[in-house]
Amino acid sequence: MIWLVIFMIFWEVGLYILYFAPWNAFPFIPDLDTLVTGRNRAGLFASVMTFVNQISVGVAGVVAGYLLDFAHFRESASGAVVQPQSAINMIIFIVSGGVGLMIVLAMLFVGRFHLSKKTFMVLSAELVRLQKGGSMSDVDPHPKAVCEDLTGVKYDSIEVWKKDDQPQNKSRG
Repeated sequence: MIWLVIFMIFWEVGLYILYFAPWNAFPFIPDLDTLVTGRNRAGLFASVMTFVNQISVGVAGVVAGYLLDFAHFRESASGAVVQPQSAINMIIFIVSGGVGLMIVLAMLFVGRFHLSKKTFMVLSAELVRLQKGGSMSDVDPHPKAVCEDLTGVKYDSIEVWKKDDQPQNKSRG
């Protein structure tokens, strides 16, 4: 019983990390997109995230079904059936190994994604400055580095905001 409790504690902590990573970072991703594109597409990101979530749940169910079938899992409408050891091993693999692999992958991706409250505040302030008509050439080095790190795009190559830095030809000819 003690080992079960210890396993369940690690399981729950890992599972919450797995869910925490994407759902905590998701609300900030539209701001990164806005910085790069100049458009607010938060609704599009929300719909895509929901779609991907629903599809992944469906695919996970199908994959689990195929894995159980491969391991000779037996179904019975009449009651309990003794499962072969291969089916029991596959269930253990799916519940621990499959979920454990996803937890490790989530932690690896989160470790490479440098979005935090501090870096988001820097990005947000720069986004507001640009939206209020600030010039890209007036950017401080720290916000520039943070924006490049979070977006993966060179600050000087963000075309959307460059158009405001160039002089407008107002003459009609």
